[in-house]
Formats: sequence, C-alpha cells, structure tokens
Amino acid sequence: ASGKKLNWVLKEAGVDVSRLEILVIRPEELTRITDELAPGYDPRVHEPATDADMVLLAETIRMGSTPPLLVRRNGWRPSSAQPCLEIVFGRRRHANALEINSRVELGEPLPDGVPRVAVRLPVRVVSIDDDQLALVALAENRARPESVVSRATKIRIATLLGRSNQEIARACGSAVQTIQSYLELFNLAPPARRVFESGDLPIGSAGEVAKVARDEQMEIISLLLEQGTTKKHHVKAAVDAKRDGRDPEAAV
Repeated sequence: ASGKKLNWVLKEAGVDVSRLEILVIRPEELTRITDELAPGYDPRVHEPATDADMVLLAETIRMGSTPPLLVRRNGWRPSSAQPCLEIVFGRRRHANALEINSRVELGEPLPDGVPRVAVRLPVRVVSIDDDQLALVALAENRARPESVVSRATKIRIATLLGRSNQEIARACGSAVQTIQSYLELFNLAPPARRVFESGDLPIGSAGEVAKVARDEQMEIISLLLEQGTTKKHHVKAAVDAKRDGRDPEAAV
C-alpha cells in the first residue's frame, strides 16, 4: 500500500499514526499470521515467492524505494527475549525476501537481476489491537483484486471479534447487504460454498441458496449451472420453488 493509502487505512481503523517507529531488520525476524482464525489472517500468506517478485524487490532495495512493511509487537518470539514482530502489511515482500535469503545461504540459483546478498527490510512498528487489525485487514486491499475466500475469511474474523456489519462494510467500501452475503457462505455445505468461491454463482445469491437444507443445495446449484440461469432472480426462483414443494426446473 502507498504511504497515503496506508495512513488512511490505519486512521479508518482508529490507529494512531502520529508516531511510528522505523526499523531495518532481517525478514527472518518477522512473524507471519498463519492461524486462519487470527485477526489479520490473509490466505495469500501461503502463496510462494516468484522470480518476478524477487527481481522487483531487489530493484526497489537497490534504489532505496522499498515500501516499509507494517508490523506490530504481539507477544514474544519462542526461545528468545525479543518481541514478536507480526506482519500487518507486506506479506508478499516478506515471502520474497525470505526466499532470496534462503537461496543465498544455500548457494541456490537466483533470478537474473537479484544480487547474491542477504536482504533486510524496512518496517514501521505500529500499536494496533486485534479489533483494529481485523478492520485494517479488510480495508488494506480495497483497490486490489481479492478472492472470495480471502474476503469472506476476513469478514468472518471481524464478525467473531464483535465488529458490526456496518463497521465491516465501511472498512470494505461495500454495502451491508454484501457483507451479509459473504457471511452466508459459512451457512452453505462445502461443495456449494466452492461454487460461489469459484465465481460460478454471484456472491449475492449465497443467502438464497442457504435457505434450503445443506443436502439439497447442490441440487439447486447443479440445475442452475446446467441451464445457464445463474442470475440472482433465477436463484431465488429455484429456491422458492424447492421450499414450496414445486419443481425448481419449471420455475427457472
């Protein structure tokens, strides 16, 4: 995120940005959020480094223009007296820095344009609690493409932390109804949920499908996909027919 956008996201979540500590440290000293139910979790944390991203990171380091990662102190590192610096923003830069350093240490090939030198990353340390972090995670990628799974996971975590749909909608830049649709995904059977996650059905129809029993959801979805009738009013018509004891196929 750019500096202006980063500050806007933090202020929206109620974080004090007037005093942020700046450090330059080894990426190995940072901790990624990998617990799926933890505030700030993003499924993309598991994506591997790429040659193109390593080249880009090396170039920004060479030019002295690497955007700082945003981290927070959260507990203590295992077997160490050092605080745990948990990544809030900058997961991709961290993953690529780790890969560069690993290849340097092991003597493995690096992409053209990446010097065989261990890298260090600039970080900004911010004081942020779990509730604020949940909203920051939602607001961080408003301008970037994000998978249904990633967005739904973040919304669910914010909800579990007690954030209202209105607060979450503001952070996401979405309508409250859209937030509710994402939450409805967790009321679907796994096969039905995967259809929405793949984009084959609009997320706004998740609540309609959730109205029928889990063991009947794929029957409705399969019918809609086979007929190519996947708009929201088609989904509603099929679900209403099923609930009323009528033939869903005739309804759409």
